[in-house]
Amino acid sequence: MQQIIPTHKEIYPVDEAPPPANYDIILTGFWVNRGKPDQKSQGYMKKVKDKKVGIFATLGAYPTSKHAREALHYARKLLGANEIVGEFICQGKIDPLVLRRMPKYKVHEMNN
Repeated sequence: MQQIIPTHKEIYPVDEAPPPANYDIILTGFWVNRGKPDQKSQGYMKKVKDKKVGIFATLGAYPTSKHAREALHYARKLLGANEIVGEFICQGKIDPLVLRRMPKYKVHEMNN
């Protein structure tokens, strides 16, 4: 984000982000947890009102999967009537603890 967006921007971890009312455009990112944005991100997204919003996310599943589509759909629902100006989701690394609890699944390629 820092390199791609050439204008002035402020980047914060979600738990340190200022109130969204202070901004016209907000890019909100999250990691997918059980098919939804993580809890901290959900809390922030619920506060965003009447803004232009870009969504970006990571998940352990493939970004073209039903799981990914459902996660983005849930994020759009949380953001309500805001104007979604773009969205991006990509595959990320799976927590090793999660992998240990699911030995029946193929090892995730990002963890090799």
